[in-house]
Amino acid sequence: LLSIINKNIEKKEKNVTIKNSKYTIQLATYKKNSPHIKEEVSKLKQKGYVPFMMESGEYVVVYTGDFIDKIEAQAQLNKLKRTYKDCLIKKI
Repeated sequence: LLSIINKNIEKKEKNVTIKNSKYTIQLATYKKNSPHIKEEVSKLKQKGYVPFMMESGEYVVVYTGDFIDKIEAQAQLNKLKRTYKDCLIKKI
């Protein structure tokens, strides 16, 4: 399952276009072998978000959004905090 997820991540990362973004929102972090990664990404897509994932050591971090300024990111963060209480803005 992890190899399938990783292949999908690689394909999607190649297709992601970032519009001179400076900020994104970190939503969740999972162990690489967690079955919840795919479920979380699917839920986000159903809600209209465009999630992307990045590996960090033995973890996979789920992000959404590509914001030019922190004010724009903060507005989205306030909405996401209802579901993801520990989400945060990350500078990229």
